[in-house]
Amino acid sequence: MRVTTAGLSWFTVDAVGAAAPPDTGPLLLDLGDFGSDRTELVGAKAANLARASYAGLPVLPGFVVTTHAAARVRRGEQLPEQALRTRWKQLSGNGTRALIVRSSSVAEDSATSSMAGRFDSVLDVRGWDGFLDAVRQVVGSADAVGSDAPIAVLVQPMSTAQLGGVLFGLDPLTGDRRRLFASVVAGLPEEIVSGAATGTSVVLSRGLGRALETVGPQVPGLTAGLRYRLAALARRTRSVFGSPQDMEWLVDADGVLRLLQSRPVTAAAVPPRHSRPLGTAPIAETFPDALSTLERDLWQRPLDEGIRAALELSGAASRAVLSRPLVHSFGGRLAVDLAAIGAAPGPRRSWLDLIDPRTGLRKLRAAWRIGRLRTAYPMLVEDLVDQVDEQ
Repeated sequence: MRVTTAGLSWFTVDAVGAAAPPDTGPLLLDLGDFGSDRTELVGAKAANLARASYAGLPVLPGFVVTTHAAARVRRGEQLPEQALRTRWKQLSGNGTRALIVRSSSVAEDSATSSMAGRFDSVLDVRGWDGFLDAVRQVVGSADAVGSDAPIAVLVQPMSTAQLGGVLFGLDPLTGDRRRLFASVVAGLPEEIVSGAATGTSVVLSRGLGRALETVGPQVPGLTAGLRYRLAALARRTRSVFGSPQDMEWLVDADGVLRLLQSRPVTAAAVPPRHSRPLGTAPIAETFPDALSTLERDLWQRPLDEGIRAALELSGAASRAVLSRPLVHSFGGRLAVDLAAIGAAPGPRRSWLDLIDPRTGLRKLRAAWRIGRLRTAYPMLVEDLVDQVDEQ
């Protein structure tokens, strides 16, 4: 999501060509209302929170401007102002409490794609006019990125956070469901999601939330009790949704753990069980910190293509290895297929692999090619310098 502060950045809603659901249906729904778990009405983000709320998970109250109402905005029509003002007064205490206005597209938070960073969320929204502008901005962000998918708007109270972060219901580097992964920061989780802060990374045991590995500075408040509550939250969301979840959470001013967002860990981001090992390896020096969404878009694919080209040129990897992604992203951190680049042994599937001559022959061919490349390297560099100078 693109996070902005109310009053600083706005979109003009252009309704031309905007996709819209049928006009019949509710325009506003509270998270606890019947039908608030229907993705086609409230979008995936709000539908997941409604399901979590039904199950008794610690979800903040809120309401949704449904896809039907948002479709009217995209066509340049008016929002249901009277009913909307009533809900705004109730949730904001007649304007005394700030709100957060978030996107909830039907294209977000699926099992194959989270669409993270595509649509707007507006923090610290104050006043009736500011609220209306924020709703229009969030709806307009779908048009700004060229999305035809119906979008809804989720409205919740703005919380003051002692701690916040993201939580994976498995170890995203290995796919191990016995381990959890959390990234924690002092303040709101948007600091991590937006890439403004890297946070402290902690690998937790699934049962008691014991800290198995910790990377980063010590975060005050990340106690054994909180780690246990995070592990319990991961177990409960997995039970409710049927699969490990990628969650955003915070601990509010009263010390209550709140679930802000829950979505499946995307299939593209999780290696299958018994997969090849992943790790930062040589790319950690170039990308030591978590990347923002824009930085991942700029660097992940070229890095993957560069490693693939090097492996293909040297003959060090099979076609099967080169046919799958070599660079993955977990919480903004890049990881590479260690077996493909020769930094770790790959998995052996049977005793036949032990006598398979192809691996040894491939290594011999790669060594021969690299030897020839090393000999030719000075001439290649000289030619490259000449080409650059000429251009």
